[in-house]
Amino acid sequence: MAALPEVPSSFLAPTSRIRLRRFTPDDFAGLLELNSDPEVMRHIGTGVRTDSETHQHLERILDHWATHGFGIWAMLLRDSGRFAGRCGLQHYETSDEIELSYALAPDLWGQGLVLEAAQASLAFGFSTLALPRIIATVRSANSRSHRVLEKLGMRPAGQRERYGHLVDQFAIDRADFLAALPT
Repeated sequence: MAALPEVPSSFLAPTSRIRLRRFTPDDFAGLLELNSDPEVMRHIGTGVRTDSETHQHLERILDHWATHGFGIWAMLLRDSGRFAGRCGLQHYETSDEIELSYALAPDLWGQGLVLEAAQASLAFGFSTLALPRIIATVRSANSRSHRVLEKLGMRPAGQRERYGHLVDQFAIDRADFLAALPT
């Protein structure tokens, strides 16, 4: 992959409701609240994460930014500054594939916030980083995430094993994403 442009530490998503910015160590409490919620983690990874596992998760997020120049954003409500969740792009496991990843506090589900953050993340990946393709994986039982990915224009692209579960893979190419943008 070619050298990536410098990414600002704060990125205002083109929505009136959320702001995306780089994670900092100060985001531990918000990430822990998200990672320790059984409803949030029902379809993510190996499930609920402990304090120690959340510290490791935060370190992986920070290390990805330091190594690759992009990563998962902290998602904040623009009006209050409240930590709402996470969304962004990361390398899929140890491959060169780039994955869209997100999680949101359950009291904010059903408001379209993940869709807005994911759209901003895809736009950033394709327009700023000039990525050729972005994937996402979701468990078959996670119908909410299936709908989000479909609304983003992502298409089914097979299945693969992840964390001991068979997951559905979705993908979108840069040309398809850019062609779907309003003119």
